[in-house]
Amino acid sequence: SGPEVGPLPASRAGAITFACLQNPAKITEEMVGAWSEILMRLPESRMIVLTGIGRKGNEHVAGSFQRHGVGSGQLRLIEPLSRENYYRLFHEIDVCLDSYPYTGCNSTADALWMGVPVVTRAGPTCVTRLGLSTLVLAGLADLVTDSFEQYAETAIRLAQDLPRLRTLRATLR
Repeated sequence: SGPEVGPLPASRAGAITFACLQNPAKITEEMVGAWSEILMRLPESRMIVLTGIGRKGNEHVAGSFQRHGVGSGQLRLIEPLSRENYYRLFHEIDVCLDSYPYTGCNSTADALWMGVPVVTRAGPTCVTRLGLSTLVLAGLADLVTDSFEQYAETAIRLAQDLPRLRTLRATLR
């Protein structure tokens, strides 16, 4: 169970909100670099990142983004949420950005169930291909990438296609 799928947040916010709601241990400096490129190329966009519990987790993630040129104005760093609030948070998210090399599993399925597409990078091992498996089965193979450059390009292209995001929002579940 959980809340119903809501309308596309970008329609009312006027900007895209990206998110990564995966285990914060999966956040690498290289991943933050890819996310930062996306945020810098879409300066009106925002990103919600699950950072873990306490100030130290927030400081670590914020520092990583800052080293890549992204300030706190584009970030919303959150601690773990109750299940109910976790699902409600998807009402604020337009596109989820998968982590790498440890890709999402449950978080990817949850995002799709809530009408939120996920961009992933696939690699050669099982843990780098979980997102690929889920997205291909959901009919979203075009959101699977094989490099950080392609990952950023795919996320930016998707963020600029509001008609597609609205359709996905209404049909993914």
